[in-house]
Amino acid sequence: MNRTITWLSVVLLVVSLAVVGGISLQARPGSQGVVSQAYAGDPPGHHAHHGCGNKTLKGAYGGSFSSSTLLGGTTVVVGLLTFDGKGGVTAALTANLNGTVLKQGAVGGYDVNPDCTGSLTLDVGPGVLEFKADGVIVNDGDELLFISTIPALVTSGVAKRL
Repeated sequence: MNRTITWLSVVLLVVSLAVVGGISLQARPGSQGVVSQAYAGDPPGHHAHHGCGNKTLKGAYGGSFSSSTLLGGTTVVVGLLTFDGKGGVTAALTANLNGTVLKQGAVGGYDVNPDCTGSLTLDVGPGVLEFKADGVIVNDGDELLFISTIPALVTSGVAKRL
């Protein structure tokens, strides 16, 4: 049971990190989530961006995130997310789940909206976990802010272009 909870936490973390990887940054049709509302406009004094798309995320991003689960576990993750500029992402992650250190790879997809919000999905092992996140791209594509959209996984993170 403990090993199952540990793997579930790792998978959730990897997915979250992938999300950090900007990761599937797409708002749901017809909705404006908290992240979208918070970053829908440029801050005062900031130059307006020229719009975003999947090509905004291309190359390697280093990221970290932390999470807690409804089961009471805490996880921290650090890793490398590589975006292909076409909606595909791979991740190499190291997670510490309540003192257990694990390394895991993940693959997935992302979608970036013109307003620089988006969504990410990462598959962490066949049948293990599918991580989903929403986020926003800031600083002209150099940084990603994200949160998990999985109700049982409270996760937030940041990824920065290398």
